[in-house]
Order: sequence, then C-alpha cells, then structure tokens
Amino acid sequence: SSGINAEWPLRPGTSTRVHLLQITYYIQANYPQLMVVVNYFEKTYLGSVTVDSEERVPPKFPLTFWNHYSKTLEDPEFPRTSNMVEGFHRGFKSKVNRPKPTVQEYFRAIREQQVITDYHIDRLGVGKTPSKKRIRRKTSNDQLFQICSKYSDCSSKVDYLFEIAKYFGHEIDIE
Repeated sequence: SSGINAEWPLRPGTSTRVHLLQITYYIQANYPQLMVVVNYFEKTYLGSVTVDSEERVPPKFPLTFWNHYSKTLEDPEFPRTSNMVEGFHRGFKSKVNRPKPTVQEYFRAIREQQVITDYHIDRLGVGKTPSKKRIRRKTSNDQLFQICSKYSDCSSKVDYLFEIAKYFGHEIDIE
C-alpha cells in the first residue's frame, strides 16, 4: 500500500498537529500543485500555526460554521449553501424592479410570490415531481452523501480528498 497512510500511519498518541504536518509534507512532496489550496484552507478554516508556539491564530471561519460532514451523513437533503435563498432573493428582486419600491409594489410582489409558493406546495402535495433543477440537486446531494459515507472505508485519505475535489468540479492532474 502506498500513500500517506503507509508512509506516516497515525499512531495512537500522535497529536493532531503532528499528523497535519505529516499530511502537509506528504502533499508538498507528492502533489505540489495542491499546496495553494492547502495553505488557503489552513489559513481560512483551521487557523495558521505560529512559528514559536503550538497555538493557532484563530481561523476566519470557525469549524462549527463551515463543517457539514456530520450533517451530510445525518440528512443528505440538508442545504449546504445559501443558493436557494440567493435564488429566491434574486427572483423576488426582479418582481419589484427597483431599489426603493412603493408599499403597493412591495405587497404586490409578496402576493405574486405567495401564489408561486402555493402552486409548488400543491404540486408536491398531489405527488408531482419537483423541477429538473431540484432533481439535479437531489442527485448531487446523493453523490456527496455516498462519498462522505465511505470516508472511514477509504484506504487513502488523499484519494478521499481527490473524490471530494472531483465532486466540486476540480480535476487535479496526478502526474
């Protein structure tokens, strides 16, 4: 077996910091094209390690804010992005047609949106299928759920990371 698990197996009692350093060195030696991503991820989501200490500078986004791994396993339909909210907002904004609508324009837009929402609820209530966009999103959620549920079975965590990158549309050449 090759890869990080063979070269640097995680031994009981090994600190997370040491294991992260091992992973970073492994990626740097074998996949240098990934280091830009690794450095960005560490700075933004884990916090940078200070040179003279084992303390990390607090990350821009704490772990509880961005990590949806367990939520994905618990509920594959859990929304991981705000795309639905942004789409709703964009659609609603197009109904109003200007930055400062009158009260009448605003209430007209709310009524129109309510009619659309009721229509979709009624369709789902009688067993009609959601739009193709929603079906694609469900398929995508199922794919991510399958990848995440196989994490503990992965022989190589690097292969797992490549699967996740591929899911998000990043094809990384392994030379």
